[in-house]
Amino acid sequence: LIAAGLSLDDVLGLKFWDTPWINYDADLQAIIKKAIATAAEGEGESTSVDLQFQSVNGLLWADMRIHPVVNDEGKVIQVVVEGREISVRKKMEDELRASQQHLTHYRNQAPLAAIEWQTTGEIVGWNQAAENIFGYTFDEVKGKRPFEFVIREEDFADMEQLWVDLMKGSGGERSINENLTKDGRTIVCEWHNTAIRGESDKIVGVASIVLDITAQRAAQEALLDSEADHREILDSMADSVVTFDESGSVLSFNKAAEDTFGYKAKEITGSSISQLMTKPWSNSIQENMEFLMETGSLRPLDVGANVYAKRKNNDTFPTHISVTQLGKTVDGKSRFIATCQDLTETRQKEEQLRRSQKMDALGKLTGGIAHDFNNMLGVISGYADLLAEAVSDQPGLAKYAHEIRRAGERGAKLTEKLLSFTRAKTAIGRIVDINHLLVEQLHMLERSLTPRIKIIHDLGESLWPVYLDDGDLEDALINISINAMHAMESGGKLTIQTRNIHLDDNEARLKGLVENDYIRLSIADTGTGMDTATREKVFDPFFSTKGDKGTGLGLSQVYGFMARSKGTIEVSSEPGKGSDFSLYFPRYHVHDNAQQAQKTSQEKILSGSETVLIVDDETALLDLCSEILSAQGYHVICAESGKQALKLLENTPVDLLFSDVIMPDMDGYQLSAIVQEKYPEVKIQMTSGFSDERHAGISNESLHKSLLSKPYRAQTLLTTVRELLDRRNI
Repeated sequence: LIAAGLSLDDVLGLKFWDTPWINYDADLQAIIKKAIATAAEGEGESTSVDLQFQSVNGLLWADMRIHPVVNDEGKVIQVVVEGREISVRKKMEDELRASQQHLTHYRNQAPLAAIEWQTTGEIVGWNQAAENIFGYTFDEVKGKRPFEFVIREEDFADMEQLWVDLMKGSGGERSINENLTKDGRTIVCEWHNTAIRGESDKIVGVASIVLDITAQRAAQEALLDSEADHREILDSMADSVVTFDESGSVLSFNKAAEDTFGYKAKEITGSSISQLMTKPWSNSIQENMEFLMETGSLRPLDVGANVYAKRKNNDTFPTHISVTQLGKTVDGKSRFIATCQDLTETRQKEEQLRRSQKMDALGKLTGGIAHDFNNMLGVISGYADLLAEAVSDQPGLAKYAHEIRRAGERGAKLTEKLLSFTRAKTAIGRIVDINHLLVEQLHMLERSLTPRIKIIHDLGESLWPVYLDDGDLEDALINISINAMHAMESGGKLTIQTRNIHLDDNEARLKGLVENDYIRLSIADTGTGMDTATREKVFDPFFSTKGDKGTGLGLSQVYGFMARSKGTIEVSSEPGKGSDFSLYFPRYHVHDNAQQAQKTSQEKILSGSETVLIVDDETALLDLCSEILSAQGYHVICAESGKQALKLLENTPVDLLFSDVIMPDMDGYQLSAIVQEKYPEVKIQMTSGFSDERHAGISNESLHKSLLSKPYRAQTLLTTVRELLDRRNI
């Protein structure tokens, strides 16, 4: 009554449903009337009704309990209505119901799959997103375990372990799996699992949030593939590629850069790019980076410049560097890409070409002189031999003839030196054991270098054989050793070392060679050394550091000898640190069936009766050869040109053609080609004081190899002719 704002007098005598707090609502009246009637007609059972009533504070909720009162006979004689306000409880129930509905809507409408499980693994919750991902409705999965429909058979063991970990509270919170859908697709899902605990902290279930990351995983794999492709492209580039940011920190380093600079990418990443450059270029890079950070503008960073870079082992090398700006990094820093070309091989080839051009130029000059000079020397030496034989019984005159021949030999050696600047000199090669030759030359070197120079032999074991002119090797050894002595005026050490080595393709190309086995002969001194300018010219003809005391021919001859030997020579030297000359000779493979037969020392018959056609534009040599051969019984015919020789061959049978190479109008090889075609039975012997590969065609290769070099001794001429003529019977 107080809540309704009424007194007892206001309601006394009224029917309960007619009271003011109830009769305001006809529906409420009907409910109360029915409840009381039900209680009155019943057998003493109470009835409870929740209803709203009108109060001074508006509508309130009350819990109305209607209790029938019965007499001794069990008849209802009175009804007692007991009420209690429950507005607060009703409000809480409404809020709870609304919250549950909200959670239900949230779960069902959430974009992420939400799944609830019992501790036994059966599904008790499954929202719309789960249905969208896996294709199953809640009714289809309710009470089932995921092993029955979404887990692949090969993943059963891993999932069982994950569930065990969840139940123990020791893991299983996150996993990425390949799952199955209702329509048979395989998708990639990321699971976030949480064990649900009750009031006693006991695990009562599991809740899972599931993300379908199939598209994301595909995008990641595509990105990784793209990055792998980019990395493969960069690593396949021959040039070094380095990216760095505005502070100069290296961001990436391709395979070529690793090979060139000697750093692994993980070693150099994050370090300053300036440590890859020598000064002043390293300072230039740092200054430009600082300028960029201060002003936002990058000054030209020697774009397209030739600089000297530095390897991990501190070796320096020439490189061509180009720098281009890239986009910014994620944190807004400017990025740059630098491409570097190692110019070491290019510079070496340029130097080889420059030196080769010089040698060729000198060779052309000396070759022309040598041709005529050797012809004159041939006449002098030949007639000296004939004179010596004619006056053999007169010692005085025989001595004069001997001295004339010696002068001719000295002239021939001078010509040989001139020709050694190029490949014009015909090498007389043989199989050589370099170690054996060095041991034989040790005493001579010790006497030549004086006691103040200590010679150290460091000879490799089982050294491979080489094929070369051992006389040239001796000259090279002496030339380099004498130069070393002059560089060690106060004494020092000369170390001669030999080693068997193999040069792979990259190493060989840097030296202008091909991949092969080589013998390296190193001659190192502890002398004054050479600066860069001197080192670059040391093999140039007529270049000397000794002023008037030097000719500048020694090392040029060594360079020519190495070229003829199919090898190369390198020099390493710094001021105050001595010099090291390394000579590389290709290994010579000796086959059993190619062993050279040892010649017997028995006396050979040099005379003959065959017809020999001599062709030479030098009349004096024609007369000399004719006299030498005629004296031994040969029938000799002479021609001063190729045309004249062909004319004679038309009507005169000839056993052997002996021809000079260099002649006007038609050279000796052109003549020999015609003779081989028209008169194949004629033996051919070529001779020249100047002849190299430029004069020999493929068809004349054997003639070129058997060339008789001018000037030659009478004995040599007779032996060569006799041996060639005797081959017809073999």
